[in-house]
Amino acid sequence: MASSTESAEPTTEKSDKKDDMEALREDLDALRADLSKLSKHLGGTVRAKAKAASDQAWSAKSSAEEAAKEQIDRIEKEVEAHPWRALGIAVAVGFVLGRIVK
Repeated sequence: MASSTESAEPTTEKSDKKDDMEALREDLDALRADLSKLSKHLGGTVRAKAKAASDQAWSAKSSAEEAAKEQIDRIEKEVEAHPWRALGIAVAVGFVLGRIVK
């Protein structure tokens, strides 16, 4: 009778190990699925934030271009209205920069 008990125990241990391995495989499959969902979600979030940052940068660029064009127009009008003053300022700035660089 002792021999039947001894032979049943290794079978039970093997069965328990198989059950544990199967449970581990199921857990790993669930983990893979969760990681896949997480990476897709994070990828979408990162893409959305990158798009928002890109849109904001383009908007800032457009605003800067518009401001620069307005300043150029204003300076052109000022030079047309007072050409001798503009020439004097240009000479003075050139002289100062020449002295600094020298």
